[in-house]
Amino acid sequence: VAVIPYGAGSSVVGGVEYRAGDHRGVLSMDLSGLDRVLETDRAGRSARIQAGALGPVLEAQLRPHGLTLRHFPQSFEFSTLGGWLATRAGGHYATLHTRIDDLTAAL
Repeated sequence: VAVIPYGAGSSVVGGVEYRAGDHRGVLSMDLSGLDRVLETDRAGRSARIQAGALGPVLEAQLRPHGLTLRHFPQSFEFSTLGGWLATRAGGHYATLHTRIDDLTAAL
């Protein structure tokens, strides 16, 4: 069974399409409920975040800890961290490290 993660559905690159193959079935799994910042490390400037977090929700949860992801793709309001990672999204309003994988320590 092929499993396709579904976050916000904002993909313009066919993110919820599967490649035909020898699958007995295809399952699209909604990850929108996985939308929390689980832990933060202000000193290390890092956080553990679930893949279904929308951009504004993510920033709102980081703000009280004095943190920001500083990643603002054009689809920021309507896309998820998991989608950004899956598509290697680039952000605006930043210099140097603008792709999400530049800001990612581990998956």
